[in-house]
Amino acid sequence: MDLKLLGLVEFMLCSTKKYISIENNISILKSQKIIKLKLSLLLLLCFSLSAVVSQIDTLKIWSKSMNKTIPNLVITPEGYSSDSKEKYNMLYLLHGAGGNYTGWVSKAQNIKVLVDKFNRIIVCPDRDRTS
Repeated sequence: MDLKLLGLVEFMLCSTKKYISIENNISILKSQKIIKLKLSLLLLLCFSLSAVVSQIDTLKIWSKSMNKTIPNLVITPEGYSSDSKEKYNMLYLLHGAGGNYTGWVSKAQNIKVLVDKFNRIIVCPDRDRTS
């Protein structure tokens, strides 16, 4: 076979492979965009659902006796407003040794559901790891 013809065939094969590679990359990019869009919509849905139920806030309060600021996780039921005259029972949950104030939310994942079900406020103060 003539070298020029061989070179032309090789060039065409490489060009075809590059074209297929480019087409595959475009297809992958389109798939990734669709997946990102679906994930974004799912996150939006999750955030909109969580806006309807209980709320979790972190309040940092200065403790004169401990001479430092103490973080507290406060979980309020659906519809709670600090401006409301409605009274709520409160439950204080302390973490165990080695834990911190976020432990109850991470280990008892249905805690927000229980707050709404029993219409209570839960406060989880921090006491350091072993104090």
